Amino acid sequence: MFRKVFACLLAGVSVVALTLATSSTAGAQDKVIKIGVVYDLTGPFAGGGSELQYLGAKIMIDWFNANGGIDGYKVQPVYADAQSKPDVAINEAVRLIEQEKVDMLLGFYSSAECVPVAARVEEFKKFMWITTCIASPVLEGRNLKYVFRPQPFGTQWGLASTAMVDAYAKEQLGKDPK
Repeated sequence: MFRKVFACLLAGVSVVALTLATSSTAGAQDKVIKIGVVYDLTGPFAGGGSELQYLGAKIMIDWFNANGGIDGYKVQPVYADAQSKPDVAINEAVRLIEQEKVDMLLGFYSSAECVPVAARVEEFKKFMWITTCIASPVLEGRNLKYVFRPQPFGTQWGLASTAMVDAYAKEQLGKDPK
């Protein structure tokens, strides 16, 4: 499971790196991709799982850098705390793009933050790689071109769960699903 997630992350960051490579005039020594990493490090979402998502992202960024980067690009993370507040998440995303000049954003935990942040990031035409927010309204029917999420929507998780119960209830529980 982790390998699939890491492969998706690698693929997404590789696309951004290749895009930068074709549009950049920087020399080989300047092969850096600057990524804004936004999670809730304080507030109620931190203890709910956001800190763990942040730690996982940090571990993977450190691992990629220790192993030569991504397609020769060193990842330069710029970390931000959304503080479990949608308005702070939006402000941090804008700050990272406008002031820190990040090439893309990664992270985000709460769907309450992802919905408004995705709309704002789309305006900047910067990539946003969502690692957690699963509520269907984050992406469904919004036709976003720069915002990605490698996992299923919450609705899809619910449908898959009930389909699994339907498929295995008789065999595993000895009862017909109702």
